[in-house]
Formats: sequence, C-alpha cells, structure tokens
Amino acid sequence: MNPKFEGYAGGRLEVFKHGVEYNIEEIRFFTKKREAFDKFRELWDFEHVTLKTLDNIRKIVQLEFQDNLEV
Repeated sequence: MNPKFEGYAGGRLEVFKHGVEYNIEEIRFFTKKREAFDKFRELWDFEHVTLKTLDNIRKIVQLEFQDNLEV
C-alpha cells in the first residue's frame, strides 16, 4: 500500500431496494475520519430510508467522508 494512505478507511456503502437481491448503488468513501465515519455508518446501517434521506446520505458522504488525494 502507498504509505500516503496510512490511517485512511475506504470502501463503499451498499444501497439495496426492498425485494431486490443485489445492491442497486454503491456510495464510495475514503476518509481519515474513522471514528466519525463509524458513528455515521452505525446510525444508518440496515435502516430503511426515503429517497430524500438517501440523497442526504450521499451528500454527507461526499462532503464529510470523501478525502480527495492525488496519487
């Protein structure tokens, strides 16, 4: 791994639609704010949400948990 990324957490939030077996979307994250992200994830993990709430979750991930580093 590139030492530049030490301490970061990265991955995806998978979005499922009721009645659909596979995820319909993946929201990517890459952040050094690991504790804050863990709390955020626990808040929404396995929750049923409206489309408006899902849009808010996308925006929060983009603004708070998407550190854009150049490789």
